[in-house]
Amino acid sequence: MILRIQRLGGNLPDFFSHSVGACLIEDIGREQRQNQEQLRQLFGLTATEAIIATMISQGVTLQRIAQDRAISYETARTHLRNIFSKTNTRRQAELAALLTRLNLVDLPQCVP
Repeated sequence: MILRIQRLGGNLPDFFSHSVGACLIEDIGREQRQNQEQLRQLFGLTATEAIIATMISQGVTLQRIAQDRAISYETARTHLRNIFSKTNTRRQAELAALLTRLNLVDLPQCVP
């Protein structure tokens, strides 16, 4: 979750007119969970496969996924092969392009 403080300005003739700011709470994982559920429904992926597909599409390496998920690299590769089979893709870039086209993942953020 992210907590953001939004400064209110101007002459607001409503409930917030006497307020200087408002606190906004955003569940950043909600959209990702919804997207993973859509992946499961569209392609018949397991929960783990949906998570791995999302991470691959966001530019996370398979080695890092294995480490983060506390699974062996070979297990991660097996999941990836299953994902390729179910999504009719053959490469990680192809998978990322597919999921991006379907708007099921956000593009990775590049830091200058």
